[in-house]
Formats: sequence, C-alpha cells, structure tokens
Amino acid sequence: AGTASAQSEITVGGQVEVIGGTSDHDKGNEGFDRGLFSRINLGYSKTLENGLEINAAINDIVHQEVDYAPSVVFMSVGGGFGTVTMGNHAPAACATMPRPIALVPGGVNATWHGPFMGTKTTNITHSEYGYCATPTAISYSTPSMGGLSAMVTYAPNTDSDQIVSVGAARKSSTNAEDYMAIAAKFSTDMGGMNLNLGAAFQTAADDMIDSVTVAGTIGVGAMTVGASWYDNGDPVETAAMTPAKAAVYGTDKDGSERIKISDATEAKPASYLYRSGYEGWTVGANYALGAIKPAITYSSQENSMMMIEETALVVGVSYAVGGGVSVFAEYFGIETETKGVSDDETILMSGVIVGF
Repeated sequence: AGTASAQSEITVGGQVEVIGGTSDHDKGNEGFDRGLFSRINLGYSKTLENGLEINAAINDIVHQEVDYAPSVVFMSVGGGFGTVTMGNHAPAACATMPRPIALVPGGVNATWHGPFMGTKTTNITHSEYGYCATPTAISYSTPSMGGLSAMVTYAPNTDSDQIVSVGAARKSSTNAEDYMAIAAKFSTDMGGMNLNLGAAFQTAADDMIDSVTVAGTIGVGAMTVGASWYDNGDPVETAAMTPAKAAVYGTDKDGSERIKISDATEAKPASYLYRSGYEGWTVGANYALGAIKPAITYSSQENSMMMIEETALVVGVSYAVGGGVSVFAEYFGIETETKGVSDDETILMSGVIVGF
C-alpha cells in the first residue's frame, strides 16, 4: 500500500539519417552509402504516490558508419531532493552545458564529415564537446533553484569505448580511472530573451584528464547566438615500459621440425601522450524563418606541443518538412596547420533526417 503508481508511461521512438556528400580531400569519398545512421529509443517513466519519479531509457544504435554516437542505458530516481542517475549516460560536463555547435543543422553529428574526407582525425567542428559519450557512472543533479542547477558525475573507470571527450580531453586509446565531472548551469527568460550559461570541470586520477569548459547561448526572438571555450591543460606524456617477450616457437607444415616464429624482445621504455592539451573556442548563430533555419559556426583549436592549429567554418540551412522529417545542406571549410604545413579541405553535405 502506498507504492501504487499515480502515473506511468512507456515510449518508443527512434531516428534514421541518410547523409550524402563530397569532399576535395585526396582520400575522400562521396555518395550516400557512407552516411547512414539509425537509433531506436525505449523509455519508461513512473511517478509514485510519494512523489518519486522513476525513469529508465535504452537508446541503442542500430547502424552507424562513423562511431560517433554512444548507446545509452540508464535509470534514474528523482524528487524534491534532485535526481540520481546510474548507468551509461551523459556526464555532467555534457548533460548540463549549452552547446553552440548544435546551432548548425548537422549539430553534434558533424563527424559526418569524416566519411567524406576518408579520415576521422579532425574533430574541430565539434571541438568544445567532442563526442560527449556516456561512461558507466553515477550522477547527482540538483533541483533548479531560481534558474541555477548543478550536476556531478563519478565513474570509477572509463575506457576507449566510453570516451569522455569534452574538447578531446584525452586520447581515446587511454584508460582513465576515478573520472569526475562537476558542472553548473544558469537558465532564465528575461523580457523575451532566453539565456543559458554553463561551466564544467573534468578530472581523473593521475592527471589523466584536466579540462575546463565555459559556454553560453542567448535567444532573442527568432535568433540564437552562442559561444564556448575549453582548455584541457598542458599536454602530458608519461614513460611506460614495454614488457619483455620470450621467443615463440612452432613447427613447420609437416610438423616434423621446430622453427622460430618470433624472436625474444627486451623490456624498453615507451613514451606516449595521454592528455591531449587542446585549447579552443566556438561561436555560432542561427535564425528561424518559419520552417527554414540558416546557421553558421566558426571553431578554432590548437595544441602547442603537437604544433597543430585547426579552424572550421560551417554554414548550413535546415528545413522542417513536418511529421518528424527534416532536410539540411551544409558547407564545411576546414583548415589545418601541422608543424607549419597547411592543409585545406572543403566538404559539401546534405541529408534527410526522420524522427519518430
């Protein structure tokens, strides 16, 4: 008694994207077969008579050509005390922050430029948030008080399949233990103006991650403008030892003679970079003209240790057809300078997105 539900709901939805494009990159590709993405979303919510809100979600990737979108599996319990979330979900540094890069039609899906360039090395078009992936973690979110809210996330371990990549805070090949993110957000409406401001800090054991991000968006009438900045601290290298390996032996095809397959190796130092050290910023704007929304963003990031500087101009327009269907077209102009050598790339991209 007393635990019966006052309200419960099960939702089913999803998204399908078909993207086509072309690039002047020497290893680029073109066509629609390189840009396919689909996701299925299952949700459950229940409000108990005591006021507790129970939510659970499974957002599973059915197909994607580029591994940019993580799967989400989590449950949460909320009430007047705030919300506790457990499982694979967006950490505080992603979940609470305004996202200026999403002002362009492709938004955080900007990694679609990868298939059409034949490379996935340039993340400049979503620099301030990277993949914003979902570690297996526990988070606490405060209630909103006067428009101010905060969130903290702790993950005991994050591997390369659970990248916490606000501003590419670390290399995806490294492992980060005791990851923590703390973020705060302020949102308000004042005289027809919508204001969203956020700040986040990320850290992990042994200085594997040391990242700070500040972002904001302002909406006035049909126009929205935004800006963000991040700093991942200085690049860090660590010395590690490659372990010794014994010689490996086997037999020939006839099985009559023992032969050496590989020689023995000695232990030796191996140095590798585990904190990226990127610093960058993004500015952007869009304007809603009914169902049509033109947009523009400009991003810049640099790494002093690697001597890399990158900039990206993205100009696009989207059109809401209706019924969950939208279409968009985008231009990417990306400039990269590595140790004084410049490389300019142009991508033209368009697509159809169906949400249900």
